[in-house]
Formats: sequence, C-alpha cells, structure tokens
Amino acid sequence: MFGTKQLNLVDNGLEQVITNELAVNDPRITARALDKLFTAVGFRAIDRLSKETVMNSAFKKAQQMVKSPKGEAAFRRKIGKLYGDDTEALIADLKAGEITENVKFYGFNELSGLQPLNMLEMPQAYADMKGGRILYMLKSFTVKQLDMVRREVLQEWKKGNKVEAVKKAGLLAGYITAANLTTQTAIDMLLGKEVNPEDIPDKALWALLGNVGMNEYMWNKYLKQGKIVEGTLAYVSPATPIIDALLTLGTELPKDDPKIEATLRAVPGIGPFLYNWLGGGAEKYNERQEKKRRDELLGRD
Repeated sequence: MFGTKQLNLVDNGLEQVITNELAVNDPRITARALDKLFTAVGFRAIDRLSKETVMNSAFKKAQQMVKSPKGEAAFRRKIGKLYGDDTEALIADLKAGEITENVKFYGFNELSGLQPLNMLEMPQAYADMKGGRILYMLKSFTVKQLDMVRREVLQEWKKGNKVEAVKKAGLLAGYITAANLTTQTAIDMLLGKEVNPEDIPDKALWALLGNVGMNEYMWNKYLKQGKIVEGTLAYVSPATPIIDALLTLGTELPKDDPKIEATLRAVPGIGPFLYNWLGGGAEKYNERQEKKRRDELLGRD
C-alpha cells in the first residue's frame, strides 16, 4: 500500500475516475459539485490510493507467479484467452519487470474486476437507461462483489477445482472481514461510539455480510421479523439519505417538538460527525449496544 507504485492511475487514464459515472469534466452542475465534495473530504485521495494498491499488488503477484513453470501455468489458466496474441508478450514483460502497455492493461483489468470503471462493466440495460443510471450505480459496488464471488469461487467449483474454490472462498472471507471490521471499528471510534471486545464476533459477521449489501439494521428491521418482501425491497433499493432527510423535515418541522436530529446525517461530508457528536447519535448507539449485551446476558442466565 505504501511502497513505490510502478503502475499508477495517470498511465491508465483513470486519475479522475472514481466509477464510470463519477468523473471530472462532466458538464452537469451536480457532477461538478460532487467532484469538489469528494476532493474536499479526502475521498478522491483515498480512492486513488486503493486503486493503485490493487493494480500494483496484482502486478507483483503476477510477477511472482511467472517465475516458476508451475506458477506460469497457473497464470495462463487465470488469464485464459483474454490477451490473445499478446499473452506471450505479457508474460515476457512480467518476467523482465517492464512496465509496458500490456502490463498496464493487465493492471487495469484486475482493477476493473473489483470496481466498475467504465460502461463495459455495466449491463446493457444500464447503458440504455440514461435517466435512471443513478439507481443502479449506487448498487454497482455490491453487484461487483457478488460477481467476484461468482468468478473466483462458483466458477472454480463448476470447473472441478473444488479445493481451489474452497481455498479462495476462505481467503476472500478472511480479508474482506478483516478489512471491513478494522475500517468500521476506526469509524466507530471517530464517531464517539463505544468499541467493546465482546462485540467483535458479531461485528465480524456483519463486516463480511456487508460486502454483499446485508447489514444488521436490515436484519433486525425486516428479515428477523419475517418481512421478506420489505427486506428484499430495502436490499435492492439505493440509499437516498438526502431525500429521506427532506421528507423527515417536512413532517417534523410543523410539530411543536420536532425530532430532526437524525437529518444531520444527510449533510454532505460531515453529516455522520454532526449527528453522532451533536445530534445524540453516539449516545443512542451506545445505549442500544448496552441493552443488547444485557439482554444476551439475561438470556444465557
């Protein structure tokens, strides 16, 4: 992550791209405003670091694979017929450690396997639905993670490589859980939420499931109560915090004692901090977690 980057976004023309629909030089006012927001809160810098880390780790792994005949054979199986006549040139470049167009293209392909970077990563219906792309775009990362599991695990299993499929499933579950759990724990600490060691097993489970769009809130509010249809609709529907906040304001403001603290979460960039530190969000969260722990203790007794 912090080493020298031999592959970078500039070389692949991705320096200003977050996803295929979030790029600079877009004439729309909303797109320009979103770009400025991403830059101001540091999201663009973090996104660049993550993208370049993925490309360079893929490059280094490929270099290690082609160093031995067994590894080279595995690399050839991995890339299949994707590179056609350029396959031999790509392998030669990897062995020589040269950053050629083939190597850059390989890095781009590995990155696009994890993140939707252009229209080629989207279904035909998405390309045709200009006015409604935002509805799909907000779920594109989750769809990409599901697709990764399909490619890396299910397809390997169908090919008869069951040991390899199980190994990949374990590795995916392990690093996804570790990455999401540590990230969420750091966020919780920044937001003033209590972090308790006894909560780690549960949080680890939701860290894994969160990568495919499932979360504890959805489970408790819908699925745990048998509301399968409502839960399914909540799963496939994109999050619309700003619209939800406006609707809440519209219904609460006319009241004598309006409850509008939760709408602070919709403020771009700093909303979660405002809600948790000034709107009582952290206190409510800590109270819910404490009640949950008490209930579990009473249940065991």
